[in-house]
Amino acid sequence: MQIVINRAPKSFVIENGRLTGMMFEHLEYDIQNGEITATRVLGMEFFPCDDVILAIGQENAFPWIERDAGIELDKWNVPKVDKITFQSTRPEVFFGGDAAFARRTSSWSVEHGHQAAISIHKFCHGESFPPACRAA
Repeated sequence: MQIVINRAPKSFVIENGRLTGMMFEHLEYDIQNGEITATRVLGMEFFPCDDVILAIGQENAFPWIERDAGIELDKWNVPKVDKITFQSTRPEVFFGGDAAFARRTSSWSVEHGHQAAISIHKFCHGESFPPACRAA
């Protein structure tokens, strides 16, 4: 088995009713300060195969957040979240996992969800927890 990075699936290739492979875009990223600032498509690549296992990932999307709800969004249109408490700029709203900090592993997402749950519990019970730094 081979792990291939920086490829985005585009289409299944079917010949005579049978899967023969997949087409992928070969991508290149510009990264500054740990953030992707640009993406370029370098070309298309064919990967032969006779079977595919789909592992679905998706982008964070927050179009449902009303822009006047008091939840600030960053330049990537993701809620600004405190890195310790997972509290948003609206004090009673918390985000965890990929919704808090995208581009993490599932292990980090589980841990972030756990930490957010602790902060939510303390918030709901009037207990003190580290003040949100608001600079996520």
